[in-house]
Amino acid sequence: MPSLRRDHGQPSGACARCLETLCLATIARQAGYGAAAVNELWPLVARLEARAADGIADKDMLLLIARARAELGVSLGYVLPEERVAFAVRWTGRALRAAGHLDDTDLHAYILRVHGNELRKAGRVNAALVRLAHAVAIASTGQRPPALV
Repeated sequence: MPSLRRDHGQPSGACARCLETLCLATIARQAGYGAAAVNELWPLVARLEARAADGIADKDMLLLIARARAELGVSLGYVLPEERVAFAVRWTGRALRAAGHLDDTDLHAYILRVHGNELRKAGRVNAALVRLAHAVAIASTGQRPPALV
């Protein structure tokens, strides 16, 4: 996960609470509680996007928005029936657009990977392969492998 730390190594107050919610939602999804993750992520993403729309956003907040959008998309892809996976693709795509403007290669590679996976589940294999190949090209050596061939 990208750094969301301030001067003294501590996340800002609002950022820390949002980061905690994001981490707990990720754990819930990974433990098989996808609906609980979505229920936590919807209001989080709405709050973050409202703050950004009001001009209350710095780089840390924008990184958090991108990560939260990606996790919402992945969680939706986990719980939605196959015919509704396009909704998950839309959220990971929104995360990808945000990540493209930020200077965090690891986050960008992660979001390319999850977006590619959601595209694959939606049956858009060619688009998925393009995203996954891009993720492989930019991923750092310490990052989880973006794609297995």
